[in-house]
Amino acid sequence: MQEEKLTYEKSGVNIESANKFVNEIKKISNKAFGSFSESLGDGFAGFYPLDNFGSDFVLLSSCDGVGTKVLVAKKANIWSSIGQDLVAMNVNDILVHGGKPLFFLDYIACSKLDTKIALEIVSSIIEALKPTGGVLLGGETAEMPDLYKKGDWDLSGFVVGAVKRSSLLPKNIKSGNILIGLSSNGVHSNGFSLIRRIIKDYKINILKSITPEGISLAKELLKPTKIYYSDVYPFIEKGMINGLAHITGGGIEGNLIRILPKNVKAVIKKDFDIPWIFRWIADHGVSEEEMYKVFNMGIGMILVVSPSNVDEILRSLGSNARIIGKIVPSDERRVEFE
Repeated sequence: MQEEKLTYEKSGVNIESANKFVNEIKKISNKAFGSFSESLGDGFAGFYPLDNFGSDFVLLSSCDGVGTKVLVAKKANIWSSIGQDLVAMNVNDILVHGGKPLFFLDYIACSKLDTKIALEIVSSIIEALKPTGGVLLGGETAEMPDLYKKGDWDLSGFVVGAVKRSSLLPKNIKSGNILIGLSSNGVHSNGFSLIRRIIKDYKINILKSITPEGISLAKELLKPTKIYYSDVYPFIEKGMINGLAHITGGGIEGNLIRILPKNVKAVIKKDFDIPWIFRWIADHGVSEEEMYKVFNMGIGMILVVSPSNVDEILRSLGSNARIIGKIVPSDERRVEFE
């Protein structure tokens, strides 16, 4: 058994190093492009204003992948939902700025093309896009046997959406606002290098290990990332959302802090239900601090709303939504748990 606590960094992923890299990109991009790179850094997506085209709309763009979740899909030979992960990771990131998806592009790389698997992936992408109104406009499929091992796949996605400048989020986040957490569908698409390290160290057969739901651990891990567009966008259109945070790598604290203004802090109550999968991960040598740093812990999206809008949102979203905290005054922006 593990004598030393596992961390994401010990599994090969250094979040702090990645954040420093993003900050360096921001410096270079600001020099080259000025205001066109205004969202690089803390923003979840890139903005491209259409002022020169006589429009008050702003284009939003995001690029993301599903990480080493593809290796779990490969092990289980389950490819029917990985495309939804790809769409969700991108669409959710423009949604937090108020964006409506317009079109999506995919990049599928492999050692040797297996058309059956590739079609499953693309079909999953198309099905996931339908409720958002976005379309799959194109993509690239690359066979690179010298780069990838036999059976390996790598997936990336790119989404472009639009939002009226007056509707850009976040806006008007202030003391007194309420934080509403929307349930995740398990792990989603982050933290898989750490999970796979556990599977390796503890010699776990993910096809035979059964969860309390009566499904294999593989199927639990491959539950698709939720796309929050249908739940959240109607409230964006009504002007009822002040801010949104997509809870991915970095956990609740690392993502929520990105949308906070300088004069407030978010206070989160740790009284929400933690799904079984996160307790299972923690039981295999991961500290509580590291769990909250890496995983969504059952909250996939956080809404920042005015108190007057809370009841309507909770009624509409039902059991998938709950109050998890509030915004209070602070001398510096931060996220606290209590």
